[in-house]
Amino acid sequence: MSYGAESSGAESMLAAMFSGRHTVCKDSEGSVFLDRDGKHFRHILNWLRGGVVPNLSDSECSELLWEAEYYQLLGLVDEITEVLNQRRDDEKMSTDLTRTDIIKFKCVRTDKVSLRGVNLSGLDLSKLSLSHVDFRYACLKNVFFSHAYLYGANFQNADLTNANLEGACLIQANLSGAKLTNANRKGANLQRAKLRGKKFCTTVDTLTQREPHSMLAAMFSGRHTVCKDSEVKRLDDKMRILGLGGGKKFCTTVDTLTQREPHSMLAAMFSGRHTVCKDSEGSVFLDRDGKHFRYILNWLRNGVVPNLLDLEFSELLLEAEYYQLLGLVDRMTEVLNNRRKDEEMDTDLTRADVIKYTCKPVKPLERFRLSGVNLSDLDLSKLNLSNVDFSHACLKNVFFSHANLYGAIFWNADLTNANLEGAYLDCACLEKANLKNADLTNANLEGAYLDCACLEKANLKGAKLTNASLKGANLQRAYLHETDLEGAKLDGANLDGAYR
Repeated sequence: MSYGAESSGAESMLAAMFSGRHTVCKDSEGSVFLDRDGKHFRHILNWLRGGVVPNLSDSECSELLWEAEYYQLLGLVDEITEVLNQRRDDEKMSTDLTRTDIIKFKCVRTDKVSLRGVNLSGLDLSKLSLSHVDFRYACLKNVFFSHAYLYGANFQNADLTNANLEGACLIQANLSGAKLTNANRKGANLQRAKLRGKKFCTTVDTLTQREPHSMLAAMFSGRHTVCKDSEVKRLDDKMRILGLGGGKKFCTTVDTLTQREPHSMLAAMFSGRHTVCKDSEGSVFLDRDGKHFRYILNWLRNGVVPNLLDLEFSELLLEAEYYQLLGLVDRMTEVLNNRRKDEEMDTDLTRADVIKYTCKPVKPLERFRLSGVNLSDLDLSKLNLSNVDFSHACLKNVFFSHANLYGAIFWNADLTNANLEGAYLDCACLEKANLKNADLTNANLEGAYLDCACLEKANLKGAKLTNASLKGANLQRAYLHETDLEGAKLDGANLDGAYR
């Protein structure tokens, strides 16, 4: 194997780990253990192998960015940021349609039809020709696709829970990341369809050549010493495999389980003071639902609180209370209490109302006006809301992730705790808007007006603020890591405590 590629990146994490200058511990089977969430590691490997950038949902993209930054994969971080900035061009139609609408739309359009992010739950689309249709991120619960022609259709990250796909033609369809819980696939043709894989096997060249300055390149460069047998035993003693309900298994270390929350049940279990029963494979079984346990581990590793919908958030809170993770419980309780306070006032419109309202044709230079309305907690993600007037609106906790908000007006609007991750806010007016604690990760704010806006504690990581106006804006304790401020006007802006 060649190790020349890592010579220029000896200072990076991955390059350092496998460069030969450090000792890399292996277990009894020769594996190197990395105490990270393995959910997205296949994307890490695919990037290192072929420079492939995955197309993920907002939350998963944020998780992958965390991992890429941890492994110091600077090229991947840059590519993901660029992809997110281009998603505006992919955001086509995000509205509820009938079977007749889809038939007409498919018949009229000769190019590739995009139904990305639409809600088609419960529709009967059986026997229709829907080849190459883009259903990415669509809600397709209980949809009847029986005997439909779906050749080459893209269902990436779509929700097909309880969908009927009996006898459907899904040749070369992309189902990676799709939720197929209880879906009926009897007799479906899935030849050459793309499905998710789980095992990871790669070479030293893959780990070291594309990102020679990364942690993985350092680990596997050959400049580190492999542990002796006595050290292997010490590593095995530190590692723990936890088995939970649903057949899920998680691998981590004793340090992770004990250091951040030293008074928790998990810390007590693995402190060495108690006898912990293991199965024949050395796994410790915990009789709990494993659905959210990766969030538990990510909290213990990084102190990260996930941004989930209320139902999932409540489920995670129950798990945190069971494991006696008092720090996580306090943080989550604070978030839930803030949400409940904001929910005291009923919203004026539903997501469906907003979709129907903004789909109506308008005359040139006219705007849809939603000024002063209360839309708190609504999920308006991925919708086309360009040029809508939200002046004075109450938009607390609204999910605008990846929405097209080009030229929208948010003058004096309340966007406290709003999720604007990956949103397209080019040329939008946010003057005097309250964006305290808002998530603007990777948002495109090029040319936006944020004069006198409150961005206190806002997360602007990776956001693009090229030529934006931030005169007199409050950016105290804002997170500005990798934020593009080229040409931005910051006259009189308060940047006390802002993190760069």
